[in-house]
Amino acid sequence: MYSQGTNGNEDISRYQDRISNFSQEFDLGLFLLIARKSIWWVILFFIISGTAAFIYLRYTPPLFEANTTLQITVQNTAQKVLNVENIYDQDIAAQIEVLRSKNFIKSALSRINLEVSYYAKGKILNYEMYTASPYKVEVRNINPSLTGIPIDISFPSESKIYTSYHIGDNTFEQPIDIGVWQKLEHVEVLVTVYDFTRISNQQNQFQKNPYFFVINNVSRVIDQYYGSINVRMMNQAAQTIQVSIREYNAKKASDIMNAIAEEFTNYDLLKKAKSANKVLDFIDDQLGIVYEKLRSSENKMQSFKKQNKLAKQDDLLTVYVERLDNFESQLIDLEL
Repeated sequence: MYSQGTNGNEDISRYQDRISNFSQEFDLGLFLLIARKSIWWVILFFIISGTAAFIYLRYTPPLFEANTTLQITVQNTAQKVLNVENIYDQDIAAQIEVLRSKNFIKSALSRINLEVSYYAKGKILNYEMYTASPYKVEVRNINPSLTGIPIDISFPSESKIYTSYHIGDNTFEQPIDIGVWQKLEHVEVLVTVYDFTRISNQQNQFQKNPYFFVINNVSRVIDQYYGSINVRMMNQAAQTIQVSIREYNAKKASDIMNAIAEEFTNYDLLKKAKSANKVLDFIDDQLGIVYEKLRSSENKMQSFKKQNKLAKQDDLLTVYVERLDNFESQLIDLEL
């Protein structure tokens, strides 16, 4: 008991000595001098950090995420009533692999027009207009060297367009008419204008190259989106799958998800139709086999009747009735 009290006093004394030494060693004037010399570095650090954050937020386009949820479970009332196995494959892992397959993604994205991308100049960043473009460009006979090259387009009037693009060190400029197929150096185009007022407003704000479009290599675009589409199990018990994508254009991200959902619905219906058709074919085959067996049995019965000289069924019934009447008459006579 006494030993514990002594140790406690020693710890307190030791702690007081440390505080006393710290007070003696700490020089407030030296601290203020160091802080005064370093304050500009601290301010510079915060300025650089704030500037970097501002530039990043200012010059980085917003990234949007769209997702869709698919449910695999099928409520089969006939299966419950008839107590038969489900003819449809509901392996959710297999369905996930289907959604992840490149052929499926390619088929789904074929529902969206990815051949031409439309861009407009902004105050800070250029942005993709996608389906909000005030004009439409149809292309054919494309020279592969033109894919991925920005083609500047301006509208001096409602019937005339000027196009300009660069391939290597060469510049190609050409005026074309609106509403008819026109041949450029590397492609044929048909331009349709939807909203000339909006085009004029954009051109008044940006005098040089307010619009441009890009003819895409669709296979490369599909490869790009294939790598950015995420498929994951959402709920095992509910058999739900979530498909998501991140894209700089919100409308395009939404359209991609809708296209995948529609493609999967069609795939699922087609698969179920094939399964149902196989079952119907099997039933038809079995009915055919049963019909042939019945026909064979009937032929054998007819042959047996002929060989044994048996009468028809109606004749035999008449004979049996007459015999029964005779037996009853004989019984009555015996009783009398």
